[in-house]
Amino acid sequence: MRNKDTRGLAAEAAAIIAEGVPDWSEARRKLAEEYEITSGAQLPDDDAIESALREHYAIFDPNGHAERLLELRKAALIVMREVSDCKPLLIRGVLNGCADKYSDIYIAVECDDAKSLEIDLIDREIEIEVLPNERPGKNEPVEEIVFEAPVIRGGYFDRQHLTVWVRLKVFENRAKIKNCLLYTSPSPRDRTRS
Repeated sequence: MRNKDTRGLAAEAAAIIAEGVPDWSEARRKLAEEYEITSGAQLPDDDAIESALREHYAIFDPNGHAERLLELRKAALIVMREVSDCKPLLIRGVLNGCADKYSDIYIAVECDDAKSLEIDLIDREIEIEVLPNERPGKNEPVEEIVFEAPVIRGGYFDRQHLTVWVRLKVFENRAKIKNCLLYTSPSPRDRTRS
């Protein structure tokens, strides 16, 4: 293994992610290859990458990142108002400030009947994709509902013709939401709107 401290590796992972590789696992894989790292324990964890991402954006694109983050949070607020009966909780990158143009909006919701939430979204003419969790663990969602976020007219994503995805993590109760891991690497999706 070539020498590089964890903080330096986290900064490199942040640069890879900021340049358009939104999958944190892929960024780690690239680092492992480049530095001949054979143990995952030698790679930066999510906390280190999050910190490095915030630092990266603060140095290299403070105004642009702030604009995009604000827009993601506005879109999240619109969705959270729409599903307010399910006690929505903003989680992950949009909440903690490391989200950017390739990030999805993650919202945890409490719902004892996920099917009724799906029907409610469909009745609002929202095209959804349901990703069931066939065998949810102790603190895992029963399913994930994915759909396009509302477009903020004239905003960055509208001007760039990029799609932002909302990922509702559906939990059976609030305790499971509080106990779950509230951040992980973003999921890559096709960002270009037609």
